[in-house]
Amino acid sequence: QGVGPRVIESFKAFDWPWLMKWSTKMEWEPLQCNLLLVGQKGNVTPCHYDEQHNVFAQLVGRKRVVLFPPSNFSCLYPFPVHHAADRQCQI
Repeated sequence: QGVGPRVIESFKAFDWPWLMKWSTKMEWEPLQCNLLLVGQKGNVTPCHYDEQHNVFAQLVGRKRVVLFPPSNFSCLYPFPVHHAADRQCQI
């Protein structure tokens, strides 16, 4: 929904066996869902945390990614659970 046929074809053509092999090697939990996020030039993603493992692929251009160790979680001032901005930082 909302994406063109070329994006769907590329998604289906992805080397899923490779990802599953990597997932097993890294001892990740089983893949539960697929979510494709597409951004345009100038897109900014706020500081946040995800509850699941992710595979990030930058196809064109560049993106600055800043990772924080779990030990710094409280220093990022996350919004309370069930808040509209749950999983996002207040900084």
